[in-house]
Amino acid sequence: MPFLPSPRSLIRHLRRALPATPPGGRALALNSLLKPIQRIPPVPGWILLPAILASGLLSLLPDHGEAQLKVVPQVGLYAPVADLGEIRDNAGQTLVELGRRESTLALGVELEWGRSESSLGMRGGVAHATRSEIPIQGVGCADCSARSSLTAVGAALVVRPFPQMALVRPLLLAGGGVLYHDFDDRQLREENWTDVLVNQSQPYLHLGMGTHLFLGPLTPQIEFSARVSGFDPGGGPPSVNPPQFMTSGDRQTNLFLTVGIPLGR
Repeated sequence: MPFLPSPRSLIRHLRRALPATPPGGRALALNSLLKPIQRIPPVPGWILLPAILASGLLSLLPDHGEAQLKVVPQVGLYAPVADLGEIRDNAGQTLVELGRRESTLALGVELEWGRSESSLGMRGGVAHATRSEIPIQGVGCADCSARSSLTAVGAALVVRPFPQMALVRPLLLAGGGVLYHDFDDRQLREENWTDVLVNQSQPYLHLGMGTHLFLGPLTPQIEFSARVSGFDPGGGPPSVNPPQFMTSGDRQTNLFLTVGIPLGR
């Protein structure tokens, strides 16, 4: 992935562009003011994906003079499809197998922009899968596990291809964002898995479908969506020298089945 220019390189170019000034002048004051910024590390470009995606989706929406902003809290079930991956030696022998994360409770909140009767809308928000177990096999451990949670931050275009039909109105979702894997660091240290599993962020593609339900004063939304991303195992067991093994992270399809209640006009 391309990286954004670091603050250090930007400041270096800024200094070259400034005219020379005697000691104690404005350049010295500028240097002391910007010195803390130089310590900021480079930022991966795709970390900004949710903000860039949200800006692009907003530009696709028709201009509504009375567009509405709704808050949609969600609750439901999270279920992954694939194992996390495996670690092999150069001969192809599997050293560590990282199993499939257990299904768990899903929570979320969305901010939805657009008019309810419109065929197009936009949303951005957070989906969170609470902590669950990941089975691990290998390096003398037949029944080990790790715990982790999953948090997705992103934006999506909401398409309502059909008008309201009786009590329902179907909807489609398409977007993306950043998925964060958060492992229980204390457990990893206690079981010596810190070289196998590491906290990480991955870009994801978001596709989904659902329906609005019109039940009098309540208009819940039932949605089934998939967030597809990669996963990068953090290394290998401590007893294995890094040049002597290969990692293989499986493509992750993270499924969310949720019910949300829109709050707002």
